Amino acid sequence: MVLVLPYFHFFLKPNVGIKTKMATTSSAPEKIGLYDTSNHPASLNAGTVDDISNRRTSIISKEGEIVNASGHRDQLQRQYGLLSICGLALNINSAWIVFGGSLTISVLNGGPPGIIYEFIVAVIFYSFIAASIAELASSMPSSGGVYHWASVTAGPNWGRSIGFFCGALNFFGWIFDMASVISIPANVTVQMYANYHPDFVVEQWHSYLAFVMITWLCTAFVIFCNKLISPLQYVGMTLIIVGGLVTIIVVAAMPTQHATNAFVWRDFQNTTGWSNGLWSVEMSKQRSAKV
Repeated sequence: MVLVLPYFHFFLKPNVGIKTKMATTSSAPEKIGLYDTSNHPASLNAGTVDDISNRRTSIISKEGEIVNASGHRDQLQRQYGLLSICGLALNINSAWIVFGGSLTISVLNGGPPGIIYEFIVAVIFYSFIAASIAELASSMPSSGGVYHWASVTAGPNWGRSIGFFCGALNFFGWIFDMASVISIPANVTVQMYANYHPDFVVEQWHSYLAFVMITWLCTAFVIFCNKLISPLQYVGMTLIIVGGLVTIIVVAAMPTQHATNAFVWRDFQNTTGWSNGLWSVEMSKQRSAKV
């Protein structure tokens, strides 16, 4: 449940409480102070001033409008901090859970050495992507993400069309990704019930029913318990980190017999049906990248 909720939070409240739909003005507001209460216009009440003081990037214009560092007005209450954002990223990524679910597929593309080495290659390549996204996020802070960056970097001639295309891809990507993620706990729930009820015969509609129930449960939680989403990221982050460490320790300590060094580091295996070479390496790299 902790791992599914972030997808609903991005879908139903796509801006994670940081900054939402941008209400641009005809001209950039004139900045008169960065959360300096002495410069706040008289039209702002005490509650508004307190709210501004909690926003490290809030700026007050002469007209009394509260805008953020990028010059746009916030639409939602900010409730995420650095640690909760990190927890959100870990919960969405769910590295250990994804690794366990795709391990049987990854091992076909190169065996244990393929998983290890291609995972290292994937980390190196994705570090360049992460650095590029970090630069874009720091220079153009926007909850819109890729569609906003695409609109700006493509220039005035192509910015709107490229931004719309990127936004559409991102929108449908979240929908399909959310659907695929929910199918995991739906199938797990049905199988757990079947394990404790030997006479139970699993049918396709059971998984679909569990899928629908989990979908509406998460949707209701995001709508009616939105303030709990941020603290819940701490729970998910703790479970993922502790669960990953416990899994490594148990897997390493429990077996009475371990594999040889050659099996782990040198003996590549290709049981995909494709010939050895670049294609097998590429498939292994893609599987490692998903982890």
